[in-house]
Amino acid sequence: MHRLVSVLVVLAALAAAARPAAAEGCLSQGDMREVISSNQVVSPLVALNAARRAAPGADVLRAQLCQKGKDLVYILTALRRDGRFVEVTVDATSGRVAALH
Repeated sequence: MHRLVSVLVVLAALAAAARPAAAEGCLSQGDMREVISSNQVVSPLVALNAARRAAPGADVLRAQLCQKGKDLVYILTALRRDGRFVEVTVDATSGRVAALH
């Protein structure tokens, strides 16, 4: 029961913290698949691994491919063990972490 309550709290926090993808300039699922399959960007797995290295022990909950200026970046939202959210921005062409907030 306690675990269920914890999961519901996390889901509620995610819903409250979520920002609309369109407002961020993020690609739709279809556009994201097209860009990835054309090898214009690194795979989402590369971005996920980079985010895990940047925020050890955090669980990645969401990943989006977004336009930032002229560049494409993966924006990954993770939950740390202490309950705080962290946002990792990964350059989509190189796979390198660009920012950690």
